[in-house]
Amino acid sequence: MFGICLIHVMQGLGAEAFVEHPARGWLLNLILPCVNGFAFITGYYGIHFRPSKVVRLYAQAFFCGAVAVLIGSLGNFSSGTLLTVVKQSWFLNAYCLLLLVAPVVNVALDRLPRYQLAGVLAPFFVLTFGWSFLTEMPFVQDLLPTTPGMGS
Repeated sequence: MFGICLIHVMQGLGAEAFVEHPARGWLLNLILPCVNGFAFITGYYGIHFRPSKVVRLYAQAFFCGAVAVLIGSLGNFSSGTLLTVVKQSWFLNAYCLLLLVAPVVNVALDRLPRYQLAGVLAPFFVLTFGWSFLTEMPFVQDLLPTTPGMGS
């Protein structure tokens, strides 16, 4: 949680200033995995996939997005279209992905012997804390394949 607060402080001060200075850019990149870790810890435990959860989650997002677009249009703010607001809600989509992979992780944790768990869970950690982290790093980011949703 401290890392997430620090990220928001750094971004509030202007993320450009932190990225321009190499030491600050490294600090920001080093603490970005705090977001993934916090989402995993707080969102994973007790999570069980049901299609109705996904439907309710996106229904709430569309409702809140509609309110945001309406308020934005009344106040002459550019809040985008409803579809854009929902599609660009990274936390919503990441949580939905967590809902979808939770059953796979649960089966692995429940049925595999301890010595096999590292091999099953390692790809998730490499994807989250390895590949996505490196796609943000200068000198390396141009060498790695990227896809929307990878990165901070």
